[in-house]
Amino acid sequence: MTGKRMLLWRGLIGLITWGWVLAGARPLQAAGIVGNGTPASCTAAALTTALSGGGTVTFNCGPAPHTITLTAVQTITTDTTVDGSGLITLSGGMATRLFSVQNGATFTVRGLQLADGSTTGNGGAIYAERLSTLAIEDSLFQDNVAANGGAIATNGWGANDDGVVLSISGSTFSHNTATAPALSGGGNGGGALYLSGGSAAMVSDTTFSGNTAGNGGAIHLLHSNLWATDVTFTSNSAQNTAGGGGGGAIYLDGTKALSGQVRLQACTFHQNSTNQLGGAIFSFPEGTGATAVDQSTFDGNVSTNRGQGGAIYHQSALGTGPLTITRSLFVANRAAAEPLDAASQGGALWLLDAPVTIVNSTFTGNQAVHAHSDDLAADDWRRGFGGAIWTSSQTTIVNSTIAGNTAGFVGGAMAGPATATNSIIASNTGGNPWSIQQNCTVELSNGGGNIQYPQKTTGNGNDYECFGGQTAVNPQLGALSANGGPTLAIPLPAGSPAIGGGLNAPCPATDQRGFFRTDGQCDVGAYEAGAVAFMPSQWVYLPLATR
Repeated sequence: MTGKRMLLWRGLIGLITWGWVLAGARPLQAAGIVGNGTPASCTAAALTTALSGGGTVTFNCGPAPHTITLTAVQTITTDTTVDGSGLITLSGGMATRLFSVQNGATFTVRGLQLADGSTTGNGGAIYAERLSTLAIEDSLFQDNVAANGGAIATNGWGANDDGVVLSISGSTFSHNTATAPALSGGGNGGGALYLSGGSAAMVSDTTFSGNTAGNGGAIHLLHSNLWATDVTFTSNSAQNTAGGGGGGAIYLDGTKALSGQVRLQACTFHQNSTNQLGGAIFSFPEGTGATAVDQSTFDGNVSTNRGQGGAIYHQSALGTGPLTITRSLFVANRAAAEPLDAASQGGALWLLDAPVTIVNSTFTGNQAVHAHSDDLAADDWRRGFGGAIWTSSQTTIVNSTIAGNTAGFVGGAMAGPATATNSIIASNTGGNPWSIQQNCTVELSNGGGNIQYPQKTTGNGNDYECFGGQTAVNPQLGALSANGGPTLAIPLPAGSPAIGGGLNAPCPATDQRGFFRTDGQCDVGAYEAGAVAFMPSQWVYLPLATR
C-alpha cells in the first residue's frame, strides 16, 4: 500500500471509529463572506451577520493579516464553519468569550487565530455544550483565559453522557490559562483544554506550549476519552497550593463511563512541570479505563514540592485502570521534593495499585533527589527513592533498559516490587553512605533473560540485588542516540552480552525502534542489534471507542 493510500485508509478508520461519518448529517447551509475587500469592512458586526445563517463563513479583508475584535460572544446554533485562510485573528480583547456552541450543532474552525478570549466561566475561546461536535483545523489559540479550559471547554451530564466530540489537527495552543483554584485532592484546570461529561477528543499534529492551570497545564480530562497522535507538549505547567492533582501537561480524572481509553501515540513531553504530582501526566483512572503510551518521549519533566513522578503519576482507587507503556523513552525527568518532611519518589514514574505493563522502553538520566539534599544528612531516607521508577506489585517490565538513573538515597533504578523479563538494569546509583541498594530496593520477580550490573559488594543483608543470586554482567551499553525509529535509544555494541541473551517466548516481535527481530534469538533490553526496519505499509492502527 502506498503512503498516500495508507494515510487515506488511516483517516477513514479514524472517521468511522470516532463516529464522524454520520448517516443523514445535515448539509451546510449557505452562509456569508465577511468584508468587501478592505480591512475596514471586516468588523465584528459583519461577522455576526455572516454567522446568522450557519454554513461556511469566509473573509474578504484584503491580502494582509487582519484582526477583528469581538465585543460579545458569538452563539453557534446550527452547523457552521469559519475559515480564516490563515489571515484572520478573532480577538476577545480580554473582555469576552469568542464562541458558544449549542447542543446538536457542528462547529468547524479552520485557519484562524483565536486570541485574548476571556470569561469567568469555562472556555475562554470556545465553550461547547453536550451533543455538539467541534473540529479545529490549522488554527492558533493564544492568550485565552477562563476558569477551566483557557482555550476550549466541553460540557456533558456526567461520565455516561455523550458529551462533546472534539477533533483537533495541525493546530497550536500557546500561553492559555485556566484560573479556577485547584480543589483539594485534585480537580479544576486545563490551561488549553477542559474535557468533561463523557466527551471524546482526537488530537493530532498539534503543539501545546506554555499553557498554565492548577491541574493539567495543557489538558484536563474529567470522565472523558482522549486519543493524541504526534502531539508535542512543551513547558506547560500545573501549579496549585490545594495539594494533590498536578499533571504539568495532562490531568486525567476518569475516562468516559469510567471504562474508556486515553491513548498517547508518538507524543513528546518536554520540560513540563508541576508542584504536585506528575511532571507531565497525572493519571487517576477511577474505574477500569485504560491509559496507553506508545512511541513517546518524556524529556526533562519535573515534579517539585512533594516530588512524586517526574514524568507520570498513575494511581488507581480500585486496583484497576491499567497503564501500558510501549516503545517509549524517559530521559532526564526529575522528582525533586522540597519540604524537608518529604522524599523524592519516582524520577520518571510513580505507580500505585494499578496494573502497569512496560515494554520496549528506555529509562536513563532520571533522578529522584531532594531539592535540598545539602540540608539532609547523608543517611536520611528523605533524600529520594526510585531514580527511574517508584512502583507497586502489579508492575510488569519486558525488554526494557533502565540504566544511568539516580536516587538520592536508594533504588537508583527502582523502588518497590515488579516482575521483569528480558530487561537490563545497570549502572544506576543510590546516594546513601553505605553504597547499598544502588539499583533496586527489593528483589524483583525474575521472569528470566535479565541482566543486572554491578554485583552488590557490601555483603550487607539490606543490600538487595534486583535479581537475587544472579551473577552481574556488564551489558556494555552504548550512548543514548538516534538509531532509527520514533525515539532515541541505547544501542548494543558488538560483543555486548545482551545480544542473544533474552528469552524468546515473551519477546516482542519488534524492538523500541519498531525494528523487527530477525535472527531467532531475542536480545536483552529495548534495543535489538541487527534488527530490520519496520515498514510503514505494515502499520496497524487500533480503534478507540467513543460514544
